[in-house]
Amino acid sequence: MNTRWRVTVNWVGSRTGLEHFLEQVESRLCLAGDTLEVDPAELKNCKEAGDAHDHAEGIVQAASAAASLAAPGLKFNIGTVIGEKAGMPPSQYVFAKMMAGLQISSSCHLDVYDTSGNRILPVRWPRHVLDQPVVKHALEILASLEDGDWGGLFKLIELLQSDRASLAKWELKARLDRISRHANSPAAVGLNARHAIERSAPPNSSLSFPEAVCDVREAVTRWIESKSV
Repeated sequence: MNTRWRVTVNWVGSRTGLEHFLEQVESRLCLAGDTLEVDPAELKNCKEAGDAHDHAEGIVQAASAAASLAAPGLKFNIGTVIGEKAGMPPSQYVFAKMMAGLQISSSCHLDVYDTSGNRILPVRWPRHVLDQPVVKHALEILASLEDGDWGGLFKLIELLQSDRASLAKWELKARLDRISRHANSPAAVGLNARHAIERSAPPNSSLSFPEAVCDVREAVTRWIESKSV
């Protein structure tokens, strides 16, 4: 008798932010009432609870990476693995690595409306785009950024350039070039610079790390949206 597997997902952040994320990103997560789960169709080939857990963990990690861009502050973690067989009570499995708590953080989401008061729906990020290795790599870098990680920002810009993102068309090229100059300059960003010595004239204007992150996030968002339409 085959087992039908379900995996619940813990999340922190606003309910509005979660709903926005699920609307925009083809994440393979679904919301049933107040319960967030991995799409059961994704688990249909799993034979054991451990298989269901490991497959779900990959989906949840990918969703967390996408949320770092689409819904900042929204975080996910696997909850419980549930096995169901016809005519039998469900079995629940809790794995040790599920027990780590999620750090509570703030999140926000703004809806956008046109001049007539109609909500402008976000461009949906389909699974085939999120599964592209270059997109997965970019989201993983973005999700792991720490304060002052100018090298991480430089890597993201490199990925966009190597994938021929339309930075000039989006009027972002000059802003990202400025970030790259700061990332390379010890005079501009100190020990967080990619280089130990100044290889060219240092930037003649200041740029804070949060400002740089904002510009790079905008570029990555535009890049993913361009692949999704």
